[in-house]
Amino acid sequence: MRRTVDDALKAAEAMVSGGVDIIDVGGMSTAPYNKTVISVDEEVSRVLPVIKALRREFPELTISVDTFRSRVAEEALNAGADVINDVTGLKGDGDMARVISNHQASVIIMARERRPSQGSDPISRTIGA
Repeated sequence: MRRTVDDALKAAEAMVSGGVDIIDVGGMSTAPYNKTVISVDEEVSRVLPVIKALRREFPELTISVDTFRSRVAEEALNAGADVINDVTGLKGDGDMARVISNHQASVIIMARERRPSQGSDPISRTIGA
């Protein structure tokens, strides 16, 4: 099912009415167990209209973009995003740190294993990844 910008705005309105302070916009699943990689162009075309609409309709809202791609991050920040949520811990794209620094943007850096596994201590496994 293809979602529209209007769908996103309706969902955002409900969230804002419920008291959220930040909305995280993603153009593709970044869950390590999903094989949902799309092109950078497609990711940009999915997130930019939503970010622009959210910024227009909710100017005080903090908008995060869930991406590990520097081009998506750059265009999202230019469109009004405030935060980059990088699930690769800045390891997925060598230009991501530069983009974040150039925009003086906030960043959420997730640590994750390159190959998720069961057992033992997840913190030790992640640090060693």
